[in-house]
Amino acid sequence: MYSLEEYESASQISEGNHLAAECLRGWFLRDVSSHELLRYLEYSYRNANIRMEVSSRFLNRLIPQREPEVVAVNEIIVGRPVVGRGIQTTDVWIKMMPDPQRFRLGFVVDGRMVSSTVSEANMVRVVNDSEAAFSGMKEVELTERGIHTAGAVAEVDNRIQLRQLETTFGVIPLVGAVANEVAKAQAKATLEQARLEMQARIHRQVIDSLDGEVDRCIDNVNIMWDERVLGLLGRLGIDFIQVGAETSEDSATVRWRLAGPDQLGGHTPRPMPTQHNLMNFQVHESAINNLLQQLKLDGRTFTFEQLNEHIALRFPKWREREQEMDADIPEDLVIAFPPTDSISVKMAEGQIMLQLSIARLKLGGYEWENFKIHVPYRVETEGFQANVRRDGVIRLIGKMKLSQQIAIRGVFSKAFPKDGVTPVIPERILHDPRFSVFVISQCVMQDGWLAISVGERPAILRTVVRNESDGVIR
Repeated sequence: MYSLEEYESASQISEGNHLAAECLRGWFLRDVSSHELLRYLEYSYRNANIRMEVSSRFLNRLIPQREPEVVAVNEIIVGRPVVGRGIQTTDVWIKMMPDPQRFRLGFVVDGRMVSSTVSEANMVRVVNDSEAAFSGMKEVELTERGIHTAGAVAEVDNRIQLRQLETTFGVIPLVGAVANEVAKAQAKATLEQARLEMQARIHRQVIDSLDGEVDRCIDNVNIMWDERVLGLLGRLGIDFIQVGAETSEDSATVRWRLAGPDQLGGHTPRPMPTQHNLMNFQVHESAINNLLQQLKLDGRTFTFEQLNEHIALRFPKWREREQEMDADIPEDLVIAFPPTDSISVKMAEGQIMLQLSIARLKLGGYEWENFKIHVPYRVETEGFQANVRRDGVIRLIGKMKLSQQIAIRGVFSKAFPKDGVTPVIPERILHDPRFSVFVISQCVMQDGWLAISVGERPAILRTVVRNESDGVIR
């Protein structure tokens, strides 16, 4: 109870680790009398700390639609060469697959192909008109290990109509008429066989196309997921667990817990997303703190250069952040961290507060001990763009003279520059025209959560002015 109180009131991450370790120890000891308490603590303090909900409207906005295309026909049907041209129209969209426990959706393709073909064999020339309607779907599921796919399925309805038939005997009276009738009867007899054969080929083409295109895209996403997410978390030694998922007719939701066995998860109420949002993403401060703990700063001493190298080995993206720092940071700076709670973040009242605990700081022959640095950040949004930047002055907590505070604050102002900007949305997405219709409709930081919702950009309304003299609307 003491650990719980310290974690709740003073944001002592180490006490949260102690609480998680006690829960883990309790399960191993198999103490039946404490199972109810342990289940409550597990549910309340090791819950999901990352949540994402996405609607089918959002996903369908991102799928490029195809223009009608001219398709060349060059096949062997019923043992005869068939050539011609057709026009194919295709609609691609995403359908949610309702499931109370999984994040499932289907890539759906609906299409229609109208073609005219010619077949010539045995002195008979046959012209057919055909129309095929097809529909296919490939189901995918989002899991903590990546995206899994099932084989595509398809349905085809194909119709063929004999439009014209000619034989080389057509110019011979009587014989030509008889020959044409015989050829027409034979052509009609093979129409059903040709229809079924063509239907099977279209069915195979739809499945192969869906499997090929979707699997290729999913493979690329999974490679990126393995390298940038699972690979990084594996090197840091932290677990990424899917706590729950759900799919409805309109949207799908997934909840993850980013935490090691001895770390806590989400434990405060989430902000409610805005109404009519198309997508929302929420992350609890515990997810960030659990990652920061993997820096292993507690009890360590570094020069500033050593500290940057230490962080970059664990988070390669830090190299980009390092370039934004002021080059005038003194080379003789030495920083020592306390045994616990060296670094953490707290999200509340519209701010992200980075908290550093310093056991000892040496600079230019001076030395300071046992103080804290609070660096406030805010998230600025404009349209679909969101940037994280410092929000005001760096706060110094500890007993020291004003002149000493100015010197220390100056050092950390260079390490965390006020003009530094960290984009939340990657540049490649911002420059993608498909995302131009979206706007960030919510960005809040409260009760330990950062919540971002995305909606549709409101339409620009025209002002209508009527000129009474000529009746013209401008």
